[in-house]
Amino acid sequence: MEPKTTKKPSRKLVVFKRELPFYLMLIIFFPLPLTLPIPTFYFLIPNCSNFSPCFLTPNFSRRFPMAHTLLFSGYGAPGCDDLAVCRLTADGTLETLSTLRHGRAPSFCCRGQNGWIYAASERGDGADVTAYVLDGTTLREIARIEIPTGRGLCHLYACGDVIYGSCFENGLYFAVDSALTRILWQFQPAGANAHWVQSVGHALFLADLGNSRLYRLALENNLPTGSVKTLPQPTGSGPRQVLDAGDGMLDCVYELDGHMRVLNHDGCTVSTVQASTVPKPRSWPGGACATADGTLFVSNRGPNTISAWQRSGPTRHFLCEWPTGDWPRALCAVPGTLYLLAACQREGAVHCYDCSLAPPRPYRNRQPCAAWCFLRAGAGLIFVIVFSLFLIFYLFKLFFSAQ
Repeated sequence: MEPKTTKKPSRKLVVFKRELPFYLMLIIFFPLPLTLPIPTFYFLIPNCSNFSPCFLTPNFSRRFPMAHTLLFSGYGAPGCDDLAVCRLTADGTLETLSTLRHGRAPSFCCRGQNGWIYAASERGDGADVTAYVLDGTTLREIARIEIPTGRGLCHLYACGDVIYGSCFENGLYFAVDSALTRILWQFQPAGANAHWVQSVGHALFLADLGNSRLYRLALENNLPTGSVKTLPQPTGSGPRQVLDAGDGMLDCVYELDGHMRVLNHDGCTVSTVQASTVPKPRSWPGGACATADGTLFVSNRGPNTISAWQRSGPTRHFLCEWPTGDWPRALCAVPGTLYLLAACQREGAVHCYDCSLAPPRPYRNRQPCAAWCFLRAGAGLIFVIVFSLFLIFYLFKLFFSAQ
C-alpha cells in the first residue's frame, strides 16, 4: 500500500495567508489620514501647564514687526501666574516672553483704544477690572476699579472709550470709563446670566445665557440710551456669544442647545445649524471667531473639536471639523496669518493650527483653510473607495487562483 501523500499548498496561497493581515490593516486604517483634516502645526505654551486660558488678545504690540504679541489669561492655579505675554512668529513658533500673577481669576481680557489691557476678575465674591500697560515684554498694572454689585465677571468689551462688563453669576451688565475711575451704566435683568456684549454700528447687543434672551440698546457716544428691547431666543438655548456678521446679520453661538444661529438685528432666526457635526458626546459651544474672508470657526466643548463654516449671505456652509485639546473655549484667528489659536481650559494649553495645510500665503490670495481641508478630505475619500475596491478585487482573484 502506497503511503498517502499530502498536497503541498501552492506558493500563492502561502503568500496570501501571510500577507492577509497586512491587507486587512490597510483597508481599515488607510482612510483615516486622508479623510481627517489634520493641522500641520501644534504647540503648547511653554511654562503654562498651570493655565486654564480663556482669551487671546492678538497683536496688541508692534514691537516685533514680523511677529504678533499675544496675551493669554486664565483662571490659574493657586500661587501660580495667570497672565502670559507670548510672541507668535511668522513661522508659527510660540514663545513665552513673560508671566504675571493677577491672582483673581482673570478669565477674560480685552484691549482698549488707548492701548491698555483690561483684565476681568471672575470672582464669586465680587468683581473688579484691572488695567495693564505693556512695558517692553512685561505687563504693569496702572489702574483698578471695583464693581460692588457684580459677581462672576466673565467678559469685557471695549467700545471706544467705554469698557463693558458681563457678570455671569448675578446677571449684571455694566460700563466703566477707560481710565477706570467711575461706573457709567448698569443693567441687571431678573434671573439673568450675563455673558457677552457686542456693539454693531449704533446698537449694543447683550447675551443673556440664563434667560435665553438678547437685549438691544441704542448707542450714543458709546453709551446706551433709551429703552431696552428684549429679543427672546428659543427656550433653553442659552446664547453665549454674539458676533457682527455684516449685512444686518449677527452670528450667535448657543451653549445650552449646541446650535449656531444667524439672526437679524431684531433677534429673529434667519438660519440655524448644529455647531458640531459629531453626534456624541453632545457639544457645548465655547467660543467663535471669524476671519476677514468669511470663515467662521467655533470651538466645541464635549467632542473637543473646532468646526469651520463659510459665511454665505444668511447661510453657513459646513467646511470641516477637526479634533483639538480638552475643553476648547476662546478662539483667535491671528490677523495677517493663516494661524488659528485655540485655548483649551482643562488641558491648560493653547493649540496653534496652520489652517492652510499648505505653504502659508496671505489670506487675500488663498481660499479659507477649512475649504482646503474639505476638498482634501473629499478627494481622499474618493481615492480610498477606489483603492479599497481594487484591493478587494485583487484579494478575491488571488484567493481563487490559489485553489
